[in-house]
Amino acid sequence: MVTNGVNLVRSIQHVLKLNDKLRQHTHQDTRKRRGRNVAKSPTPTNPKLWSRAKAEAKKKFKVYPSAYANAWAAKWYKSKGGGWRGKDNRVKKA
Repeated sequence: MVTNGVNLVRSIQHVLKLNDKLRQHTHQDTRKRRGRNVAKSPTPTNPKLWSRAKAEAKKKFKVYPSAYANAWAAKWYKSKGGGWRGKDNRVKKA
């Protein structure tokens, strides 16, 4: 009777180890897929000026972040000489 209990405990421990390995493998695989499919967003060439643009947008609009506030901040940032580096993610006209 005792040996059946010991075998049962060993079997459960083995299953738990396998489950942990599977979870780690699945998590790593998911991270790889996400990293490959996610497009890198453009980064500001002047981060200090971009921070200032966001601060101005937060003062101007009641809701931040919002599409309007971000569009305004981007336009303000560009008007002050800021630029973007990275992939162009503008919507293409059909």
